[in-house]
Amino acid sequence: MKGLKHATMVKAVARGAEGGPKRCTLCNIRLASAADIPLHERGRAHQIKLKNAATSGRVINRDQIFVDDEDRNFECAICEIQVWQSDKAMHEKTARHRRKERFLSVRAALDEAERDKNGIAISPPGKDAFDFGFTESGRATLDFSVSVQNPALRIVLQSASISKAIKGRSCFSVDIQTKGYIPVKSPLKGIVTFDSKRSRGRFQDRLELIFHDITAQRRFAIVKSLSAIVSNREDYEVLKPSAPYIPKGARKREVVKEIEEGVRPPAIAEIKWTVSLPDYTMAKSMKTILDMQGMQEKIRLLRAGFIPRAFTRETHARMLHILLWIEEHQSSTDLERYDQEAMTLQPDNAKRLYFLPVPGLAEKRPSVIVGDRILVKHHGSPKPHWWEGFVHVVRLNDVGLCFNDGFKPLNGQKFDVRFCLGRLPLRRMHQALDTGGYLSRLLFPTDVDVKNRKPSEGTIRMITTMNKLIGENPQQRLAVTAIRNLSPGSPPFVVFGPPGTGKTVTIVEAIRQILAANPAARIFACAPSNSAADLLAERLTVLTKSQLFRLNAPSRSSDQLPKKLAEFSRKNDHGTFYVPPVEELR
Repeated sequence: MKGLKHATMVKAVARGAEGGPKRCTLCNIRLASAADIPLHERGRAHQIKLKNAATSGRVINRDQIFVDDEDRNFECAICEIQVWQSDKAMHEKTARHRRKERFLSVRAALDEAERDKNGIAISPPGKDAFDFGFTESGRATLDFSVSVQNPALRIVLQSASISKAIKGRSCFSVDIQTKGYIPVKSPLKGIVTFDSKRSRGRFQDRLELIFHDITAQRRFAIVKSLSAIVSNREDYEVLKPSAPYIPKGARKREVVKEIEEGVRPPAIAEIKWTVSLPDYTMAKSMKTILDMQGMQEKIRLLRAGFIPRAFTRETHARMLHILLWIEEHQSSTDLERYDQEAMTLQPDNAKRLYFLPVPGLAEKRPSVIVGDRILVKHHGSPKPHWWEGFVHVVRLNDVGLCFNDGFKPLNGQKFDVRFCLGRLPLRRMHQALDTGGYLSRLLFPTDVDVKNRKPSEGTIRMITTMNKLIGENPQQRLAVTAIRNLSPGSPPFVVFGPPGTGKTVTIVEAIRQILAANPAARIFACAPSNSAADLLAERLTVLTKSQLFRLNAPSRSSDQLPKKLAEFSRKNDHGTFYVPPVEELR
């Protein structure tokens, strides 16, 4: 009677007692329940038909207008919603229903495992009885007992173990006598010990007790959830949640019709691009499909009209263009949840900026960088008139926006805020796909493109490694030799492996070997994140300033750069990073 499915069925019975689905005989419309009748009666269409019936001389009682619907509702106990009986089969095939059905089956199995059964009772009882609670020392013990409720039973506790202890990762341990009969008159006592081993945080595991019923010749298990929190109590009180997390629901944005342009940051405005960058706006027909609700229908329409059937030399660019537009649409949708209402802007007259507090900014929710656009509108104004502010400063909890001179808010005035997706990186990716040239050789190499083979043992021995550890590792030494000897125009050489296997030191050694063999070589080393690029550059600081340059995006905050790389970077008068002229880089 405590199961989740039982609870949902109780709700269904309660709703059924209030009245099932109804039908309005005047309007021939289904109503989910009697509770919807008053709202329907106030409707204009119903009032007109009721008036027409009275004009024609028909006398209709209210009980004759609203009758029980023969096609009664089907109460889905799993999804806790009502659907028409005729739609029952279709509903049970939906992805949402099947996902919840799988979840319930797992949940039911866990509930069954934790329940006392077959004449065995675990004390202390209760779902949270094995919660150690809060401990500052990181050490605690909990006494428990196992008792037989029926004197006629002969039950053996075969084993008692901690789930993660099998893999040697648990901070919990259990001590209890096993392999013998559980006494009927006196419970079998045990103890669970917790030791965080100087670690802090939340710890969870499971106590698994395996029993053998000699009388019934069956084995069964009882599982208890273990948990503990290790921290400083004052810190815990400050950091613990004050209320359950409720995700912010998506809201439909109003169409932006009027925008007052803002002022771009100086660091970005000073960049002179030698090649124009197209806008790469997605087709309206594709946006219409992506705005649809059903995922399966979206996929079907995209495959039918946009996505190529095969990923080949001829179609790869179009395929990746489509995927970039899909990614852009989803990123823009995800960004909508961070829109704010009734926010106050704090002016900084000295910098001509207005600072906007952004909750979650430190955790990059949302991610905002210098140069991004944020739109604001007077709160409560019915006019779709928006002001565009460019981000000039990013701090821990707020951002500094610069608007044009016409933006003069009153003190304490409230604004609605809308975050805009920065499309520049996506547009650059589109442009790279359109550049063409070497992409086929890079993505779809053939035997003709492979100009080098595996280096011989003699060639490998000829290399004098600069990192002694590389010289002692045959695989790394082979990779470095192969990279150094690659002919121009060769396909990419892939170095792969799990974390900590020496990929970075191998790449660093290969770079140094190339420069040693050809000091005039130009190497463009990229990484997927600033931290990864910083690590690579730090390993190469043995080079001179004329040999090494750490290229940073103008949007990057200068205080994020490691001090060791400051002399290998370039900042302008505003204190932001910039790209030196091409002539200087050469």
